[in-house]
Amino acid sequence: MALLDDLKKTGRKGVFYKEHPTRKHGPKKDRLLVLRYTINKKTKTETFGWTSNGATELKAESKIIEFRENFKLGSGTTSLAEENEIAQKNKRDEDAKRRMEITVGELATEYIERHAKRKKKSWKEDLRMLNKDIVPVWDDWCAKDITRRDAAALIEDIVQRGAPVQSKRVMSLASKMFNLAIDWGYCDLNPFERMSSPVKEQPRVNVLDTEELKIFWHVLDDFNTNICMSVEMRKLLKLILVTGQRPGEVAGMHRREIDGRWWTIPTERTKNKKGPHRVYLSDLALEIVGNSQGYIFSGKMDSPIVVCSISQSLRRNILGESNGKKPKGLSGRNKKQAQKKIESTKTINRFGIKYFRPHDLRRTAYTGMAALKVPYEHRERVVNHTLGKLDETYNQHDFDNEKMRALTLWSQKLENLIAGNDSAKVVNLFPDVAEG
Repeated sequence: MALLDDLKKTGRKGVFYKEHPTRKHGPKKDRLLVLRYTINKKTKTETFGWTSNGATELKAESKIIEFRENFKLGSGTTSLAEENEIAQKNKRDEDAKRRMEITVGELATEYIERHAKRKKKSWKEDLRMLNKDIVPVWDDWCAKDITRRDAAALIEDIVQRGAPVQSKRVMSLASKMFNLAIDWGYCDLNPFERMSSPVKEQPRVNVLDTEELKIFWHVLDDFNTNICMSVEMRKLLKLILVTGQRPGEVAGMHRREIDGRWWTIPTERTKNKKGPHRVYLSDLALEIVGNSQGYIFSGKMDSPIVVCSISQSLRRNILGESNGKKPKGLSGRNKKQAQKKIESTKTINRFGIKYFRPHDLRRTAYTGMAALKVPYEHRERVVNHTLGKLDETYNQHDFDNEKMRALTLWSQKLENLIAGNDSAKVVNLFPDVAEG
């Protein structure tokens, strides 16, 4: 038996040892203590442990005495193998109990770490909603004890505070989290399953018309206006409109992604993760990009502008207060005075056009290309929408020429608008684009 090879006796009955060939414990070589004892006419040989891990000859001998005493009494363990088996069973039972008693707060943390951070670019938004709408209410509640009535009450409270759209998003997030909890063995039911949506969310269809486009561009160009916006933010908004790309993708634009007239958005930065997306940079686009190095629209410490700040900037300049800052809320001691301050604050629309969101600029570019008779499939390729599975599998054409033509036409149209030549005909250098 290999375990008995080179065993040496210790001064303790039934306790043997083997020395490690190189490792030392103090001045001596590290020893592996081995038990060899007979109970009920059966001889057992088991490893007890290394002296470097706290095993001693006295403890080993005491363990043999304990096993023999247990055999005489007919209770307890009679071997290290039995002890290990019982310890593993107890651990499994404890783990199962813990899984079934996990709190919502603990589940939310695991959802973020185990799922959201790995699979969602927008995991920070999930974290924000959890910390605002779910964890404060159910933090120490056992996840498996949440009922449909509890779930309905949570969603209704969000609706009652005047945030019906938010309630729908919270419901979707919570349902996903509880479905994962079922997969992970934490609970058996999803309290949000088949729950009716609290609100029917209407798709946004806002686009900027011709007059609004002219005003938008000239306000960004005029540094004598009182808009509260950095040079980088002004350029970023322009490039969203000129290229039709997603605000987050434009905000993260880096010089290494640009090669001549082509900007390649890497797969990890695209929404659909279907591969790198190539965007043609027209003369107008190149003028906006300029010679900036690193991140083209850099925030602080050579980092890109944070996506949420784009929306905040537009809200501040179109819906915001006169000083560009939101007055402090009603949490102060003198609530009446705080409320009076808010009511008396005069709002100023620094753009002079109706409120729009950053994504509306992308929608405007898409609509503008449609008005210029750019074919549907070409528009879809420009904005990198997900197409049908069959098309993605069989159609391997790169559409670079079609993208170039579409974005060139759109840039020509914008340049005419900016120059005030609204009725000027766009010089179509690519006649086939106007077909279909």
